[in-house]
Amino acid sequence: MSLFSRRKPPVLGLDISSSVVKLLELSEQGGRGSGRYRVESYGVEVLPPNVMVEGNIMDVEAVGRAIRGVVKKSGSKAKGAAVAVSGSSVITKTTRIQLASATGGLIPKNT
Repeated sequence: MSLFSRRKPPVLGLDISSSVVKLLELSEQGGRGSGRYRVESYGVEVLPPNVMVEGNIMDVEAVGRAIRGVVKKSGSKAKGAAVAVSGSSVITKTTRIQLASATGGLIPKNT
């Protein structure tokens, strides 16, 4: 690895469950594509009762406070986060788009 090579920034994972908010910050070790990661920080913040009911957030402000609290406790300085959403309230839609070529023109879609 070169002395001046860029390091990938750490990735922050956040899991909001019915009772706690969990945080894990990972950084890649051993060069690009090595598959080795290091835990940089982690944290757990307990949610107040009745904030989550049947998988739905009932008190958004309380969840926000818990997220801020777990980030502060962990000491993470990460600027980005990996996000996943699950549950019946997720809306998905499939769309067709045209890709732009490197020269700026549109690539026709196969129909």
